[in-house]
Amino acid sequence: MGQGSRTGLKMIVADELEVPWDSIEIRMALAGPQAVWGSMTAGGSTSIRLFFGPPGDAAAAERQLLRALALLPRSRPARETLVALLLKERRTAEAEAALAEGIRLAPGEASFKKLYARLLVDQGEWKRALAVLRTGTLPQVAADPDYHALFAAVCRHLGDNALAAATYRHLVRVRPQAGLWWLGLGLAEE
Repeated sequence: MGQGSRTGLKMIVADELEVPWDSIEIRMALAGPQAVWGSMTAGGSTSIRLFFGPPGDAAAAERQLLRALALLPRSRPARETLVALLLKERRTAEAEAALAEGIRLAPGEASFKKLYARLLVDQGEWKRALAVLRTGTLPQVAADPDYHALFAAVCRHLGDNALAAATYRHLVRVRPQAGLWWLGLGLAEE
């Protein structure tokens, strides 16, 4: 069989049976005459593609992500992947709920707050976006300048030019070559 097929098949069977994958044993069949067995090749991972449906089954992925979050509720990769999947399917309310839950569980996780705030900005919910960005502890400017750039842009949009300008000043000290932040500073100060 092709490279990784045994592991892949093991994981698929374990998922379908809802058992630990290491409890599944894969045994290779002996090759037989082509007239009896047909082609026994597995080039290009055909053993998985041909017999287990198309890759990217969103429902199965969602189930796995929800299982992962049940075990590790603060898992950033699992939550961000779930949110991406939900947004791809235009399930915005569910994506918002997943992010709100992530922020509740890990209020210091800047990536959840940035993603949620961007989602709210896309919907025109600027005040809610600002409230999300102010939740919990804010990261240091040098540690997450993108967080503060989003914060400054939201403040400027809402008319708090003094706070936007102060934030942009911190940002240009950290990354003076970022022209967009200089532009933001200039607009906030005019």
